[in-house]
Amino acid sequence: MSTESATVPYYHDHYDTSYSFDDIEWGNSSATPQITKNQEDETDHTRENNTGDLQRFTVGAPVHTGPAKRVQPDHLKMNSVESDIANLALKAGLPKRFYKLVVIIVKRAMIKAVRARKVVKISTRTLEGLFYKLDKNSGKSMLIFREAQIDVESIPDFPQDYVKDFRETFGTIKLVYRDIFQLAQYIFSYKEFAKYMITRPEIMTRNGERVYQDIHTAKWWEELQSKIPSGAVVLSIMLSSDQTSVSGNHRFKAWPVYMKLANVPLEIRNKSGTRASRVLAYLPVLDAPSDGKKRTSWPHAKSAIIHHCLSVILAPFANRKEYTPISMKGPGNKMYQCVLALAAYIADLPEQRLLALVKNGNTLYSCPRCWILTSDFNLPWGIPKKLRTKRLMKSLFEKGKKLVRLRDKSKKHMHAPEKLTKKYSFHVTMNAFWAVPHFDIYSSILVDELHQIGGAYIHLATCIEKMLTSKDIQAVNERVRSKIPRYRKQRHFKSGYLMSSLINPTYDELKQHMAILLVCIHDKIHQQAILCLRHFIDFAYQATAKEHSDTTIKNMQHSLTLYSKYSPIFGSISKSTMAFPKNHMLWKYAHDIQSHGVVGAYSTCQSENQHKSDAKLPAKRSNYNPNIYTSQMGIFLARRDALYDLSTEDQQVGVYNAMRTNTVSERLFRLGSPRFNGEYIPLDILKDKSVEFKQIASLIRLFLQTDVDGITSRTRISKTPQLPSNSVTVFNFLKILQKADDDNDSYTEILCATDSFRGKEWYDSVELEGGYYGKLLLFFRGQYQGQDHDLCLVQRFAPCINASHITGMEVLTPCSNERYGGRKVVSIKDIIRTVHIVPDFSTLYNPKNGYYKHYLVNHDINRDSWSENKGDLQRLQGHLVTWEDVTKEKEDTSGRK
Repeated sequence: MSTESATVPYYHDHYDTSYSFDDIEWGNSSATPQITKNQEDETDHTRENNTGDLQRFTVGAPVHTGPAKRVQPDHLKMNSVESDIANLALKAGLPKRFYKLVVIIVKRAMIKAVRARKVVKISTRTLEGLFYKLDKNSGKSMLIFREAQIDVESIPDFPQDYVKDFRETFGTIKLVYRDIFQLAQYIFSYKEFAKYMITRPEIMTRNGERVYQDIHTAKWWEELQSKIPSGAVVLSIMLSSDQTSVSGNHRFKAWPVYMKLANVPLEIRNKSGTRASRVLAYLPVLDAPSDGKKRTSWPHAKSAIIHHCLSVILAPFANRKEYTPISMKGPGNKMYQCVLALAAYIADLPEQRLLALVKNGNTLYSCPRCWILTSDFNLPWGIPKKLRTKRLMKSLFEKGKKLVRLRDKSKKHMHAPEKLTKKYSFHVTMNAFWAVPHFDIYSSILVDELHQIGGAYIHLATCIEKMLTSKDIQAVNERVRSKIPRYRKQRHFKSGYLMSSLINPTYDELKQHMAILLVCIHDKIHQQAILCLRHFIDFAYQATAKEHSDTTIKNMQHSLTLYSKYSPIFGSISKSTMAFPKNHMLWKYAHDIQSHGVVGAYSTCQSENQHKSDAKLPAKRSNYNPNIYTSQMGIFLARRDALYDLSTEDQQVGVYNAMRTNTVSERLFRLGSPRFNGEYIPLDILKDKSVEFKQIASLIRLFLQTDVDGITSRTRISKTPQLPSNSVTVFNFLKILQKADDDNDSYTEILCATDSFRGKEWYDSVELEGGYYGKLLLFFRGQYQGQDHDLCLVQRFAPCINASHITGMEVLTPCSNERYGGRKVVSIKDIIRTVHIVPDFSTLYNPKNGYYKHYLVNHDINRDSWSENKGDLQRLQGHLVTWEDVTKEKEDTSGRK
């Protein structure tokens, strides 16, 4: 949300939060970064100011560069036809026997096309020869994958009594990886990104208040920039990893590690077509064997192997002096002095624990970032006083190693290491990130909307379903199926709406589920549960905004505090008593947004999408031999990347589209999809097509008199002006170019008013000038006084003054009892925005006129205009359930048993 629309919470709850941001500290550096307003040089590529009065201040001195490095000419050249065939072979898995046939077909086509002119020569006779030519043509620019055989016996922290069993179970362990230095330099110097590459942090303000967008606008980069030599560049590395299935039967899995640079703008690096994120490595997949044997050392053994693999990958950056730059080729093919730093490691919770060497399961301290007790995950937290740090974790490791050595010498200390690791919930393993300066894994593990907000919502929705009776569940499904009006891109949930009916829902499905949950169940469960859900949805929308300021962050934290206040209502229903890790992680969003920018800058959504092209597709080009298929995936990727980089035309288009911003100074309207072949339809014929059109001629006359001629005095209908031809052109759709709430970027709204959209009627609802709402019944165009007038017929809804609701949504009443049944003709320019008007199912339904007594404006359904809500939140009626009540209830229950 932008600061204009979020200076205060969009509605108020009478609860005084004690959370304060004054306690947040950003390091202990006293150095003040040099800030130069509008400072530019040949290496400073500041993007255009396209979002209102956003101001930018570049941080740090001008970047020093060396002379441009000469580009050596390629020894071998591929023509465009050979490049296309190689691309076909990689994408379609072209068999060797078909290569000659393809060459013959291409040659014949070329001969016919050029009509005896010079023919492009295809000199390679075999597919191996074509790939050999591709490999030679790419030369040193091809980022090949290396292989490393991992001997578990040589890993210092691997449990030695487990070596034999491990070898018998897994055999040889193989790591497939690229040189991380070469890959970082390759992305940093990639010519398609040179124009947009970020070499210095920026401080952005809007209306005098600092705003946070991408990582370079937040405090982590600014603080690090103040500590490095003047003129140096912070090369902000972002890693992400996630184990995924790569075969249809789920027998074969891959564990890719992706790498991208935060120096590449967010709009480019998160778009798959730009190839800004590349595969760095494939870690060995080490699933626990299912042979029935009990292996207590398995988590320790796995963590030791994975961190050994990570130490191999990170070796080029290890054991360097802090804040010491190294020379790297960068934008413009120039040499830059770079300080490499880990900006973020993007992973889900199990991998975060693996990276931090924190034990999984119901341990005493299971958070990979702080020292809060697992049993306190349901309690509100600000910034914890004790965070996991390299110094503290390293001291625990050294103490654990000392106890292991004592255990090996004497039985007296047999269980001493296990007691220590159990007490502090960690593995006695050397962390691979400790040896690399500026690669602090504990501050680089950040929040994630997909697994944390999505996971917490699944937990809440599951608890809500347990509150419903079977009759309520049937009623809710019926509401979703037939009583909730349609809305653009909203899922229908034909197989059932509640969480038990959804099988492995995606994050997009969860967001669509969340968009209509409150309007479906607000009259079926306890008010405190509704308020809890209300504030969680508010937090989810605020946390995932595309732009933040200190004000919006405080509003977000206010919503989270209220969610925590009402969450004890689920304490007796939740299996974990709401003390689950994803619930605890919600309290870290405010800190991470201020330190690393908006959540979309480091979301796992991008790595999940990247699996399709960089894990699943390469696996299909392998033979699924367990010993070599990851190596085959690496060969495929290296060739595909090289071929892709040789022909950069598609990439230029992808980068251009990613950086293209849509801004609009005023709203634009356009009618589309004319009905009746675009012919004029007489009003006498149109009024017979629907009961709602019966008085359309009179309504048009009233519009022409008041809105066009400006006559406000009452006149007989017969004396009011009318359309000369008394006919109109009817349309199905209206497109409006609007501004989004959270970043002022533009988006297109498509409004429907048709009785036949894919066989079903679709009538959208809108907010109109004058402070009322309307259901769109008809779009049409008529001529009056020589001008075209684009109009619409609406069924009006009026806001209920001073009416609060438990959902916090604005309450409306239908104007069906007014003259003309509440219908009115208005100009399409009177439309402010699309809204979702849904029945308030807690009120009575009138079968005579077909309306409920009240309706709600469901603002949850549109994230671009979410903050436009004008509703007033109803206060809790009755007793507030607290955690003390939940504890007492559990004690009483156990006492009765």
